[in-house]
Amino acid sequence: MLKVLIADDHAVIRQGLRRYLTSTGDMTIVAEAATASDTLAHLEQHACDVLLMDLSLGHTSGFEVMRAVKAMRPHLPIVIFTLHEHVAYAKAAWLGGVTGYVTKTRPLSELVAAVRYAARGTKYVSPSLEDVTALPLALAAKPLSRRQQQILTLRGQGHHAAQIGAALGITAKTVSAHEDKILEKLQLHSRHELLPYAVRQAIAEHEAVVPVVDSIKYPNIPFSIVCPT
Repeated sequence: MLKVLIADDHAVIRQGLRRYLTSTGDMTIVAEAATASDTLAHLEQHACDVLLMDLSLGHTSGFEVMRAVKAMRPHLPIVIFTLHEHVAYAKAAWLGGVTGYVTKTRPLSELVAAVRYAARGTKYVSPSLEDVTALPLALAAKPLSRRQQQILTLRGQGHHAAQIGAALGITAKTVSAHEDKILEKLQLHSRHELLPYAVRQAIAEHEAVVPVVDSIKYPNIPFSIVCPT
């Protein structure tokens, strides 16, 4: 179970995030903070896998909070969830050592994926803020099979190969083989390039209310120490 600390100066945002993140089934909220001092105090009192925070905490800049957090917990993944969509903010946060940057105009399903990736040490930034040069899924050179779409959706939700395999009843090796085919069809060169597509696919499935699988059974491995393949 992923332990998340939420830091946002708006109570309605914190409450909404708590409800949505806990509904995923693999996350728990250890504490909520409205100010910079509360955030640092909770970090001293609670063990957590990811800090989810806004770039504005009352009268304190989120960048100041980030520096203080990194001094206290240098290896703690930080995911920024903010209204600031200008690329300059994202770059500054990146230089400050954040692991994820998601804007509040994006679907919450994307934020969930970013938190899961951050817990495994994989960086993520909203597609609108990164240089995505590949073609949309609909314009792929060859159409994806239903199985490949399922794998892409689950990858976009933040799951790794072993979890995807368990959900679909196939091995992690078979999942990787399918992903190689997906890369070929989308004319991409790495799984890093595949990530924005995977997130878009997951969002599309979520908004269409089309279940990918009935349930996902996770391996008996702590989520925060599983490395993506």
